[in-house]
Amino acid sequence: MRAYLDGASVVLNHVDKQSPSINLLCQALGHHFPHAFANMYLTPPNSQAVHPHSDDRDVLLLQVWGKKAWKIYSSPQRLPYSDEQVGKDGVRLTSEEMGPLTLECVVEQGDVLYIPRGFVHEARAQATGSLHLTIAIPTQDFTWAGVLLDAIKQHLRAPQHARFRHCVPLGLRAGASSEEEEKQWSAELSQVMTAALADVSLDSVHQIFQNRMMQHDKQQRAAMSRGNARVRYKEGVLLSSHLRGVRGIRYALLQPQPSANRPTSSGEGREGEHGRKDW
Repeated sequence: MRAYLDGASVVLNHVDKQSPSINLLCQALGHHFPHAFANMYLTPPNSQAVHPHSDDRDVLLLQVWGKKAWKIYSSPQRLPYSDEQVGKDGVRLTSEEMGPLTLECVVEQGDVLYIPRGFVHEARAQATGSLHLTIAIPTQDFTWAGVLLDAIKQHLRAPQHARFRHCVPLGLRAGASSEEEEKQWSAELSQVMTAALADVSLDSVHQIFQNRMMQHDKQQRAAMSRGNARVRYKEGVLLSSHLRGVRGIRYALLQPQPSANRPTSSGEGREGEHGRKDW
């Protein structure tokens, strides 16, 4: 946490695979959307975790603690694909690229903010710092273009289409050198397109899309099972367990009241009310 105290933000991607409660939230949203996952952002006071950018997904921002000031700008590209996101990989956007400001607000604990896919946004934690969850609905994966491309790639993997695994002609980069060569390449391209679309139907697109979402859900449920195992382990702390204290943090160990048939447990510390020992 030293970096956080020095002003750095803590970002946990796919925190739904680490936290059982967040995992359950994302699975519940899966009844309304094909898939949902979560990232968590802990931002120091008066700091900014990331620079202005857009995303290829719709997001729901859940403010868990503190306050955060948000600015939402326009969308440079309507409903962008992944390669059309802006402000990523260290690229800084100019005011012209961000476009006009469409919304400015401060979210507080318990608030939810929705940012549609493609809208440039930025945020800054207020004086108390901020902790929020970004619930991502990866709508770029749900587009007609996306599922169609998946279906085409899947069908072109079939053994009868092995010839399409060959490289395109090396001369394609420079362009056809003759009318005859251009006709040959056009014919080959037409064969690829015809073969790619021949077996694509609504049923096949549905099956491929369903298989992809089932794979995402399977990984999420598997992470949930591992998370429950970790929680059960952590709950197994006994009076005989060795615990390490942290300077500056107060804590107490609660133990059941002794009964007539159960001996008391001895140990260091001051006996308090209800069998509590304070250290």
